[in-house]
Amino acid sequence: LPTPVSPPHPLSARAAASRLLAIGLLLGSALAAVQLASSFALLGVFSPLPEVQAAAKVPSVIGSLLQVINGVTFIGEGVMIGTGSYTALAAGQVAATAALLVSLSFATSLPAVWIGFWIFNGVRLLSVLRHHFLAGPLARARLDQDESAAHSSP
Repeated sequence: LPTPVSPPHPLSARAAASRLLAIGLLLGSALAAVQLASSFALLGVFSPLPEVQAAAKVPSVIGSLLQVINGVTFIGEGVMIGTGSYTALAAGQVAATAALLVSLSFATSLPAVWIGFWIFNGVRLLSVLRHHFLAGPLARARLDQDESAAHSSP
């Protein structure tokens, strides 16, 4: 028979979320390094035309560096889902989409389009970091506030 399990302590949940974000940063950085190291060699696989290969160099670097942001962002959005912070997650997505649409309205080249993706994912990252460190249920200030309220109630 299943035994009842007490919910994890909020500080333990925060520590686990912080570890996961750090793992996302490490894995995103590792993926970025592998992608960056192999991207120029692989350009010839996708097109034999030197003009296409030259045009794809800057976007491939931008795409590689995006993996660092993505590693943290995807983990952080998973934490937001796990804490039930759907409104904050949706607000971050709306803000990121608005930033992408604005940036793409100024894009006149392929690298500029990729910079738009960088802006999109950068806004998502800022939303995740704001949630984790400042406003979410696992934010230090929120946990301290909840802890002091628990001790002051009769």
